[in-house]
Amino acid sequence: MVMVMVMILTALHMRGHEHPLSSVSVVISAHTFGMYATSLISGRLVDRRGRKPVILLGGTLLFLACIAAPLTP
Repeated sequence: MVMVMVMILTALHMRGHEHPLSSVSVVISAHTFGMYATSLISGRLVDRRGRKPVILLGGTLLFLACIAAPLTP
């Protein structure tokens, strides 16, 4: 439910900043593709390395993304 709300807010925010609808569609499509395309990689990583190391890796990547986000224009 949270992911759906975030993606709806993303679209509304982009439109509020006067991005064309085609750009909004590309962002939402890229997000959806990225969720499912990377599931193949993360599934194999879990099979090889185990759940905990992959969860820690994902958490680390999320933390780094949160640090990098305010630095972007």
